[in-house]
Amino acid sequence: PWVSAQDVILLISQTFYLMNDLTLAIRRIETCTTITPAILQHICFLYLLSNQTRKFESGISLLNSHVATKHSPYLLYLRSRLYHKKGQINEAFESMKTAISMKDDEPLFWLAMGNIYFITQQFKEAAGCYHQSMVLDETMAEAWINYGATLEFDPSIGDPMEFYQPAIAELKIPERRN
Repeated sequence: PWVSAQDVILLISQTFYLMNDLTLAIRRIETCTTITPAILQHICFLYLLSNQTRKFESGISLLNSHVATKHSPYLLYLRSRLYHKKGQINEAFESMKTAISMKDDEPLFWLAMGNIYFITQQFKEAAGCYHQSMVLDETMAEAWINYGATLEFDPSIGDPMEFYQPAIAELKIPERRN
């Protein structure tokens, strides 16, 4: 057949996720007996959303033991995010650095790297990553917001108002509502 049992489980899990039932989505995907790269990506994405330390640890373990991880920038991205959620910043940085070295045109990777730099108070590096994310995808609102916040934390990088005023004028970021 063209569709395997694993494919059906993945689709059912995705359906539960789209229905905002993360618990059932996780339970369903955990019934897979063979962990393909697509299944691994879905499992780890759901674990990331779960906000449960035990799930973060399980996701990291799965990613570290699966042969596909070292060849997939998206699996490395997920591993970085899981490490980040666990507070293992050095590991998060190394995974994200490797993901970016494999695919440097992915704005989400630059955003995530900027967040790692930001929480370690390396604001100049964070600003550079957010800027790169905005260059690659000017609609990535989180990059715009984080870039502005970075300038507010360290005005030596740039004047936040010089950033905000043109961005608002160009409708790149929304004006603050009262």
